[in-house]
Amino acid sequence: MTSCCFTFTLIILWLSCTIYVGGQGLTSERQFAAASEEVPFISCSVCGKALKHIRKQVRELRKDAASKGATVDEDDILTIVEASCNPSKKQGSWIPRYDIIEQDDSLQIVEHESQRRCQQECRTISRACEESIGDIDTDVGELLWKDDMKLSKLINKVCYEMTDACTKKIPKLKKGKRNDEVFKPMSDKEKKAYDVMSQMRSAPGMPGMEVLYREDIDQMVDKANNPQSNDKPDIEEEASSETAVPAQTGLGFVDTIKAAISNLYSGARKLFSFGWKRTEL
Repeated sequence: MTSCCFTFTLIILWLSCTIYVGGQGLTSERQFAAASEEVPFISCSVCGKALKHIRKQVRELRKDAASKGATVDEDDILTIVEASCNPSKKQGSWIPRYDIIEQDDSLQIVEHESQRRCQQECRTISRACEESIGDIDTDVGELLWKDDMKLSKLINKVCYEMTDACTKKIPKLKKGKRNDEVFKPMSDKEKKAYDVMSQMRSAPGMPGMEVLYREDIDQMVDKANNPQSNDKPDIEEEASSETAVPAQTGLGFVDTIKAAISNLYSGARKLFSFGWKRTEL
């Protein structure tokens, strides 16, 4: 009985750490992975764009602190730099605004005014960002803390001297071999959910928050109903990693949550082999 209550509590806690976005025909983000073969083509551009957005955030932080009579230390800046390549966090919210396009014999990144759901191209840009500045985030934080460089000089220092983001040899692009994602801006409902989630993910001790879509719940129900399935999705496990087949359901939100809890509980019982046994007195 204790194990049952404990497992049920875990399920409730997990569900409470999600934001549900209703709708049909949406594709889940949780299983998209970066196209690593495209990273070399965009590393230089991504490095420069990342520094542009990081520098802007640092300046806004300083301005806000000054208005309150406070100061910004190096750790505050490092926090921004460390999270700037993660599109799931507020500091990395610049990434879903960029689109990867094929131009001549290369790939370019183009900025849009609005954000889109973070799928493969978004993950690819995130990977390029990590490979460009992830290993030198402390050094980048120090440069930004000193704040004695113009943006052009900062980009030259980081992207050309401190890393090989702009100096490594780029392979020849195989034209027509990539699947280009159509840039589709988020709906107002999605954007609000993402903004809330980004804020929560950026808060200390809240790393596991996620936006939960209707088809995510459908898939959990399907997996719980088919525990013997040997299908293994092609998922690349990343700290910030999020193609699931879109599904539709006629259930309302409350009924869907109830079904998910019921099936998750059944799956947990099978997994941990616990249950009640009637005792004859």
